[in-house]
Amino acid sequence: MLSILLFLVGVGLVTLANKLGYLILDEVNASNPPDQQISRFGVNTRLGLVLRRHREAFPNSGKRWLLLVLFVAGFASGVAGALMAYFRYSASGAS
Repeated sequence: MLSILLFLVGVGLVTLANKLGYLILDEVNASNPPDQQISRFGVNTRLGLVLRRHREAFPNSGKRWLLLVLFVAGFASGVAGALMAYFRYSASGAS
């Protein structure tokens, strides 16, 4: 049961990080002229550019750190939940 909870918490945290990433993108696009805006399509492959432009436009914003914390915590929680489930399943003698 704990493994499922950890996994779901991880999925939720990564989902929040993803949503925050799109909010950061919207802030970056609002501060740039239309010809320099970044498309929402495929933005995950250009996250470094988005974060760099956000740092330049909003140097005191804590959103970049929050994005990192949410993603790392979510990923770690999801992996921990999956590993707990795997080892519990394999320890029960199931094959």
